[in-house]
Amino acid sequence: MWRIPISLFGGGGVVSLTFTSDTYIGDLFAYLGSPSIPVEVTITANNADVGEVIISPSFDPASTFTFVGTNGGRFIGEGGQGGGGGDDNGATGTAGGKGSNGGAAIVSSFNIDIDIDDGFLLGGGGGAGGGSYDTDSGGTPGGGGGGGIGWGDAAGGPAGDPTGTPIASAGTAGSQTAAGNGGSGGSSLTNDGGDGGNWGLAGEYGQHANPTNNPLGNNNLRGNGGSGGNGGSAFAPLNGAVATFTGAKSQATLRTENRIKGETDGNLALSDVSITAFHVGIGHPSETYGFAFGTNGVLTKINSDTGNTTTSFWTGNTFTGANYEVRLTTDTKAGTWDVSAGTDGDWFALSGSKTWSYTTAASSQNAGAVYEIRRTDETLPTARGRLKAVTTYEP
Repeated sequence: MWRIPISLFGGGGVVSLTFTSDTYIGDLFAYLGSPSIPVEVTITANNADVGEVIISPSFDPASTFTFVGTNGGRFIGEGGQGGGGGDDNGATGTAGGKGSNGGAAIVSSFNIDIDIDDGFLLGGGGGAGGGSYDTDSGGTPGGGGGGGIGWGDAAGGPAGDPTGTPIASAGTAGSQTAAGNGGSGGSSLTNDGGDGGNWGLAGEYGQHANPTNNPLGNNNLRGNGGSGGNGGSAFAPLNGAVATFTGAKSQATLRTENRIKGETDGNLALSDVSITAFHVGIGHPSETYGFAFGTNGVLTKINSDTGNTTTSFWTGNTFTGANYEVRLTTDTKAGTWDVSAGTDGDWFALSGSKTWSYTTAASSQNAGAVYEIRRTDETLPTARGRLKAVTTYEP
């Protein structure tokens, strides 16, 4: 479909666009020639992909917008790029790079109507984190993270600087049909890049070669794999906008049919959340440290020594804990927890608060973990977590 100034459309401000081949729209106001009158816009994806539609406040406030997917037509977000592998600098090295976030299929400052009974609304997958520098035996570089699925063939992350041997490899790009794979790290242990995220899901965490003998946080985060970028929203609301599904199927049914991937009323935040590892040192006996995920989207960092602190792992509209679940993964965990929500790797619904904590003995203790959050209605068998952030938490 080509761009047509709004003044050339018949019917005044009535605009009907049907796409039968893959098309990127971006800024819809600019795409339509910056209309100065109210418009009534209907966009149909008919057996084609329409990439990233952005409805800005530049439209006249009386404008309306409707989206229709027919014959499997899809509205899709951009995939996130993979993070680079950690560099081997000889005696030292660097952490794996963070993957970038996936993009939203539709971003809007206006309320919109959507009928995808015969179509799809898919947030782009997050890019994966790069693998860490390996600290053993002179060091080896980390593999690059894979790009997320989505519009734009998101690039995989580059391999780490190949000073060590064997040389690591870059992650592969994501596309409109598949997420990219993580590149191999140079370590004889494991410091591969993560795989890119599927629709609406975060990219995987880059692997860390030495979680036990190099506790997270040492040497300027030297040992950490990069975190995965957040999955893109199906619909990203601005200024309180709401998406109404006007077809015969409810949003719950559309999700069951995998026609919606990603959030429709807000975004899970990654970059501002400190949820993983801590190193418990001598001189802090009988103190409790850990993390509690609340049903209201609030993370409590437990510290009985200096006092608890809280931060949000949710931005946007109201967080409903029962719609999500959390787990503690095992790939970067060292040590054990005195209190835990359950078996590592299992998912636990946030219909109730979930806590992991550790009470110190007189001697030094290490404990590290990566947590993941996903929707409870995610049905893909390879579903990845949506929230993967890493930072040092050191009492």
